[in-house]
Amino acid sequence: MEYESNIQKLDFAVLVPQAQRGDSRAVNSLLLGFTPMVRAFKYNSYYVHYLEQDDTEILALMAVNDAIKSFKQHNFRFFATHVKYTIRRQLNIQVQKNCLLYTSDAADDLIGV
Repeated sequence: MEYESNIQKLDFAVLVPQAQRGDSRAVNSLLLGFTPMVRAFKYNSYYVHYLEQDDTEILALMAVNDAIKSFKQHNFRFFATHVKYTIRRQLNIQVQKNCLLYTSDAADDLIGV
């Protein structure tokens, strides 16, 4: 996949600790490096069905930022996987919220609220 080649160019052992210390250049480098992965989620048919594409991209970028902050391991080989699962988890949570919202709206329509 295209995003894997972008990610392989990043030096996580350097960038992640810098980003966790607040270095905005390191955060930006990581966000840019993961942008192709984020866009892959944006066009995933499952998420397109429940979320707006722009919302999906924003939520996924926020999840990358959360993944940077929450990564605690010293083995940076797993960082890309950590990011991918953090994005997926955040998007799934948002889908569940939207499903509950749609379900309650549909129920309100049925009972005439």
